[in-house]
Amino acid sequence: MMGKVHFRRTHTLLSSISHGMSNEIPSLEDALHVYNDKSNLPTMETFLYHIEQTTKKKDLRNAKLVYTHLSKVKFEVQKSLSNHIVSMFIECGSIGTAKHLFDQWQCQDEHTYMTMIIGYIQCGQSLEALHMYQKMKNSSAFPCSSFVLVNMLKVCGKLNEVEQGQEIHIAITRQGYEKDLFVGSTLVDMYAKCGSIFQAQTVFDKLMGRNVVSWNALISGYAQLGLGKEVVNSIQLMKLEMISPNVVTFTSALKAYCGDKVVATEVSELHNEIFQKRFDRDLCWKHCG
Repeated sequence: MMGKVHFRRTHTLLSSISHGMSNEIPSLEDALHVYNDKSNLPTMETFLYHIEQTTKKKDLRNAKLVYTHLSKVKFEVQKSLSNHIVSMFIECGSIGTAKHLFDQWQCQDEHTYMTMIIGYIQCGQSLEALHMYQKMKNSSAFPCSSFVLVNMLKVCGKLNEVEQGQEIHIAITRQGYEKDLFVGSTLVDMYAKCGSIFQAQTVFDKLMGRNVVSWNALISGYAQLGLGKEVVNSIQLMKLEMISPNVVTFTSALKAYCGDKVVATEVSELHNEIFQKRFDRDLCWKHCG
């Protein structure tokens, strides 16, 4: 009976603390001290409450306290909460701790891998994200969702890892995601950023319908290589499909035109269109001197 009283009291206090209404116990740390007695350990629901509040506040100190108390319960309970704990430490800025627990618990399902991959990307550790994906690929968590594959394509584009991108492309094709416009557009963007413009064009040509995002991915790739004539042709084709160029399109066009004197006469026409659409404030004209 006493344990139930402690639980109800503590849960009520925690709720008050999270809304800033309690003066009796000023911190989550104090509330957790109620559980120091092993006979009065919190339930899984209470752990989830602690985790959610700590993740929301991005409080690393409290994250460590929650994990300290979690380590006192059965391993099965720890494992069932592993995804939440890993995500909590990532949100609190300690991806190293998240990785340590990821390895320690050996509970690597698709969700946990995805959490680690996105965590590395958010922390700017693209290479670690790629290594985590490679590990996932050799586990029972593979094949994975299109969400993971799209994020890995972005990583490959950033790292100029075209060979890894090609492997992901194969996985996308095998899983039937290639016809998805968002996935296909990201493929075009990855190949373009890696300088493989022929492969970018090939994927683009196979897309089931195109939008401004997919066109911009291709145009940006041509601009990156200074292929002004191809940029001009692409913009004309884009308009024929009744898709209006936007700021991103014009930014790429300016870069390409300045790098290709063959299409220098297009600059005046481009300049007029930019001003007509009032994009001039969003563009940097220094590229064209």
